Amino acid sequence: MVCGERWEALQVTKCAIPSEQTYPATAKIHFIFPYHFMKNRIIIRFFVLIVTMLLLPFFNGCQKGTGVQTEYVEGTVRLNGTPIATAQITFIPKDEQVGMRASGFTDQKGVYKLTSSKGDAGKGTFAGEYIVTVHKVDWIMERRMVDGEEQDVPVKEISLVPAIYMLQNTTPLTATVIAGKNTRDFDLEGVPSLPNARSSAK
Repeated sequence: MVCGERWEALQVTKCAIPSEQTYPATAKIHFIFPYHFMKNRIIIRFFVLIVTMLLLPFFNGCQKGTGVQTEYVEGTVRLNGTPIATAQITFIPKDEQVGMRASGFTDQKGVYKLTSSKGDAGKGTFAGEYIVTVHKVDWIMERRMVDGEEQDVPVKEISLVPAIYMLQNTTPLTATVIAGKNTRDFDLEGVPSLPNARSSAK
């Protein structure tokens, strides 16, 4: 009799357990997308947004594609105390693995701003040690017949700065670029290789 009662109790218990089909639809959705999971996703997205905003100024200050920040470099170039206009100044890294070649042209006041080798105007170059060259040339012109017409033709290049400053292996100019804004002035001395009166009269 006792065994019969236990058997009936088991039968009732088994029947009382609802089948999978009796679960409400909301319970299934809650099981697949629990509330705490949705909450964690919102927190993660918020965290990523904050980190991105904090790192954005760093990436804007970096040379595109390198991940290394470039430093602003400007200065004045003078020859015997007089500013040189339209001269090209070039920073050549002593260590190609660390630095980056950059150049710029002086304005009428002899002031230059370095442009990176990537072509980014005013972006400067990487921090490091550099050899500096200054290059400015002109041409001796002659009147010659070209395609049946008389034209001025350049026949000889002349340097308007002492030749020693134009070559990497002879220039005495050097510069150190550090983090932040750099001002590097260069005072050249000597006599440029101008043509004599006889050469210019040809």
